Amino acid sequence: MRSGPTQADLAHLRIAGLHKAFGEFLAVDGVSLDISAGTLGTLLGPSGCGKTTTLRIVAGLEQPDSGRVELGGSVLCATGSPMIPPEGRRIGMVFQSYAVWPHMTAAENVAFPLQARKVFRSEIAGKVKEALRLVRLEAHADRYPGQLSGGQQQRVALARAIVFEPRLLLLDEPLSNLDASLREEMRIEIRSLQQRLGMTTLFVTHDQDEALSLSDTVAIMQRGRIVQAGRPRDVYERPTTPFVARFVGWKNFLRARVADSATVHVGDVPLALQSGGLSRGTEVDLCIRPEELFIRDASNGSDRDERELAGEVIAQLYKATHADLEVLVAGRMLSARVPASAEFVRGQPIFVRLAPEHVLMFPADTDLDP
Repeated sequence: MRSGPTQADLAHLRIAGLHKAFGEFLAVDGVSLDISAGTLGTLLGPSGCGKTTTLRIVAGLEQPDSGRVELGGSVLCATGSPMIPPEGRRIGMVFQSYAVWPHMTAAENVAFPLQARKVFRSEIAGKVKEALRLVRLEAHADRYPGQLSGGQQQRVALARAIVFEPRLLLLDEPLSNLDASLREEMRIEIRSLQQRLGMTTLFVTHDQDEALSLSDTVAIMQRGRIVQAGRPRDVYERPTTPFVARFVGWKNFLRARVADSATVHVGDVPLALQSGGLSRGTEVDLCIRPEELFIRDASNGSDRDERELAGEVIAQLYKATHADLEVLVAGRMLSARVPASAEFVRGQPIFVRLAPEHVLMFPADTDLDP
């Protein structure tokens, strides 16, 4: 007989078959997800897709209509069983709004969870000092939130969430109120801290850059369901639906029609692309990332090759390390990434090349809406 669950058991998060409705609105529709011990998993999706409701169920702030949540050896909630209340789950949580108390110093905010858990006063000071050190705020222990920047307030919230050594850390859109430079800084901070502590973490965001850069596992949600989950690289490089592709950065979609096994037509222009066994006449959407759309000048009278489409430049946006080019092709606006040194002008004729190995093809009747 086992003497008890291992540390890995204690930190492994299992979500199975969660359902939650608010009146007639089904917010969570059969969500299942595993987050391995010591890893960071992210729920990614648009507003209203069910990601925050799922997080709140894990936290114990919402009770599911059905389904099960386990954290290691503990069943937090399950159909037909009593639900463990939030305070009994040993879960730390950081909210979008920081939720730090303005009348308490940084140290007092961080100490509060320990006081609520009746930790000996002699231990609290050391634990608070260590938590503030981990988030690089030890020099600001006596400052009030009004004396701290937004990023510093978020660090206070993070220190407060980890000070009692939770089994699981929940982060609900924690960076959305920060400016761009602070968001980038806090991404690094959160990932570094999570890896140093080996703390199992569930992160919620609508920002694909956050999800891809922070996570060990990404789960894309649409209309209350997880439509694809896996490693960030796999989800990004091999999205299984147009919705997932669009949400992780595949911005360009072109409508086409299968001509034969090796050719599709965009309008009346044939392109050499494998149709993946789709029958002749099938309408498809071709999906291409901006960095894999290749542009060349067409004003010099050169001929189009079989993997190119004619278009024109609409705008060029300089981004220091590169430039984003907006082009009109076959009636669709497409985005391309070109070298910062490239110079195009509005109305300039161009050829756009699609590299077959970088093109995804989906049936055109697939639902693209969030």
